[in-house]
Amino acid sequence: MNLYSALLRRTIFPWILKRDDRLSALRHWRFFEKSQYWSKQKLLDYQWMQLKKLLQYSYENSPYYAHIFRERG
Repeated sequence: MNLYSALLRRTIFPWILKRDDRLSALRHWRFFEKSQYWSKQKLLDYQWMQLKKLLQYSYENSPYYAHIFRERG
């Protein structure tokens, strides 16, 4: 990585996101920067955890999915 690329990635890009009130984008970007080096098993574990959270949320907030989940066990 050259100096310009490092400066852009570590300083300018985060500053622009903060300035434009895009903090969620900054959080996602930092997460992807970190998680790209995870092992395959860690990625699978993370995906499974996120899927469980999504299904739990769907069950608790959607009458349709709550009915389907109860119906199918």
